[in-house]
Amino acid sequence: MILKQCKCGTTAECEEDLVLFDKDKRLPYGRTNTCIQCAKTIKRRRNMKYRYSITPEEYDECMSSSDSCEICGNTERLCYDHDHTTMEFRGVLCQGCNAGIGLLKDTPEGVLKAYNYLIKSQ
Repeated sequence: MILKQCKCGTTAECEEDLVLFDKDKRLPYGRTNTCIQCAKTIKRRRNMKYRYSITPEEYDECMSSSDSCEICGNTERLCYDHDHTTMEFRGVLCQGCNAGIGLLKDTPEGVLKAYNYLIKSQ
């Protein structure tokens, strides 16, 4: 007897197999009919559309444009940097640089003021 079956063919034929399926306490056995791998794909697609108005394929293409931060050269924890008004992709940044320009309001004026402040204090 099959307890759960995903559209990709993954099945749970006993309660031990249910760990292969995404959790939802409201449903029978506390699991959806979608396996964890398919659920991750669905959530990623939904997240890309909601956050950036693009497909995961477009996101991957943009992120492949650079293998390091375009500001500091870091190769870890890379982010998709975009203009929050137009949603247009600007480049690949590390989380630190992305947060830094975000805290400076994503404007050249904010970055220039910070630059001038640092020069003045040297």
